[in-house]
Amino acid sequence: MSIDNQLDKLIAGKRVAIIGPAEYVCKELDDTHGAYIDQYDVIIRLNEFFYCPEELQKFYGSKYHIISSSFWHRINQDYKDPNLAWKVARYCDEDSYKQLNEKTILLECYARNEFNEIYTRFKNTIDSKNLYYGNISSQKYTQVVNLLRNIHPITKTPTTGFATIGLILSLKPQKLYITGITAYQENPYKTHFDGYGKVPDEDESAWPTNGFNGKTFNDKDGKENDKTHHNFMGEAYIMKHLIENKHIKVDKYMKKLFKNFK
Repeated sequence: MSIDNQLDKLIAGKRVAIIGPAEYVCKELDDTHGAYIDQYDVIIRLNEFFYCPEELQKFYGSKYHIISSSFWHRINQDYKDPNLAWKVARYCDEDSYKQLNEKTILLECYARNEFNEIYTRFKNTIDSKNLYYGNISSQKYTQVVNLLRNIHPITKTPTTGFATIGLILSLKPQKLYITGITAYQENPYKTHFDGYGKVPDEDESAWPTNGFNGKTFNDKDGKENDKTHHNFMGEAYIMKHLIENKHIKVDKYMKKLFKNFK
């Protein structure tokens, strides 16, 4: 079902935080960062961020209201195991929904309904937790993509993080704080903190068979190739633009990372 109207009422004029799972957050930021996040009116976690180890909540926060995800469970030809997502993705794991706070909004940030198959399998658990699901309309998704493309002409589907950023900006929050998103730019830390996914980043059993480096499809020099699922270099440019033009607020590590992006 379309969630556009509910999101408009929830986000407009509010202080919103989008929290990604990048490992640098618990390596580079101080242990008051989580408390800072928890002060926001609406807190959004990304994709598989159903769970945060208790010892990391001082960095990533303990509160959340929305899980914004692709809920993508269909495996393409890049993977050998057609059931891989049901084995490794937290949003394809029934126990993940048991751990969520009641009345959490499950937001599919694309104009599709991948969640339906997940709901069919885990209906009793999801209903018992009073979780609310919605996907954005095709009209809203077009608005989001156009907003991003007006900054930089990306040609592929935005990542979950950038689809969520574009969506929230389109809803006119009072303030948008972003942390834990690197647009796959090279840095000494992993894409996800330990415990974010059921399978650690370094476990190659969950990687596709061609062109994957543990983060995304790209050549050894960091350039995109034909197999890239997302225009991550274009998304990095978008992030740089949003930061420099003060459309968003970011943590000190992201500010430095994207200042140096060329």
